[in-house]
Amino acid sequence: MRPAVRNALFQLCLDAVEDTVPIEMYQNIHNNLPPITAAATLLAHQLEDTRETARPQQSGFRITWEALCALDRRDCLYRFRFYAEEIADLVNVLQIPNPCITSGRHSFSSIEALCILLARYKSAGTQNELVIMYRRSQAAISEIVNELSYWIEERWRHLLDFDFEGILSQENMEKYAEAIYMAGAPLDSIWAFLDCTIRVMCRPSRHQRQAYSGYKKRHALKYQALKLPNGLIGHLYGPEVGRHNDNHLLTTSGLMDLCAQHAIRPGTTIDDLPQDHYLQVFGDPAYGNNYQLISPFSGVGERTMEEKAWNEAMSAVRIEVEHGFGGVTKSDCTIL
Repeated sequence: MRPAVRNALFQLCLDAVEDTVPIEMYQNIHNNLPPITAAATLLAHQLEDTRETARPQQSGFRITWEALCALDRRDCLYRFRFYAEEIADLVNVLQIPNPCITSGRHSFSSIEALCILLARYKSAGTQNELVIMYRRSQAAISEIVNELSYWIEERWRHLLDFDFEGILSQENMEKYAEAIYMAGAPLDSIWAFLDCTIRVMCRPSRHQRQAYSGYKKRHALKYQALKLPNGLIGHLYGPEVGRHNDNHLLTTSGLMDLCAQHAIRPGTTIDDLPQDHYLQVFGDPAYGNNYQLISPFSGVGERTMEEKAWNEAMSAVRIEVEHGFGGVTKSDCTIL
């Protein structure tokens, strides 16, 4: 196309939108930009003014106990990862308030609040998908998800911190150590398995360097967990940004201090030998060894037959109890 014809066509575009934009803006763009750029700029401005904002209509059904029970069991499991009766048990066990009233004065029943939270955690989509499914505004869904998550964490965080009066009592830790020993471990003092897991995420708009994991070559968050032989996660720490290594998480979590205080064989005293007084967790070679933590034989040089046998025995036991790190949504194999 000849330049004269092309410029004439662009001029027609400019004239078509002349009356739809402020005169000062039109004159500035017309006088200072090439015809193609000016036309594109003015047309984009016109579309921005006339295009409607996409917003889904509230539809679907409002979650109630009756509506939950009316769902097919497989449909309920797909939507919330739990059956209706299990959701009712969770509401009672977690002691979720009824009603749940958000800061924006949106009122939810305890059943509806937990179901919205479970549906949000289950979905990788946007909150607008829940608007279409459960007849709630996006603002209401956003508030109940954020505020109920915070409430549950504040109310029950001690169970994932270090529940030394419950699942991590000295008596229970001794039972865990006995179970691991009976499963084939060469020591009777190892009560849990320590490891970190990485969860890859989209590249963040800010702090990209901090979130980048050189090991995974992706942006990620890291968590540290203690896996018990009964399939439970006894201690959870995180998230930390992906650039930190496992030892950083171990230090910042304060886990070794908690183990020194609570991971003690019942009936022993501080005057006993450390190897008789403390119970240990088992971790990767990078963690090293101390009175509270033990790791496989590693380092430069050939392993002896005894060291190889010890590492193989611990590796076999560790694989069996660490299925929980692969995904908390799956059924774990246990040895207790």
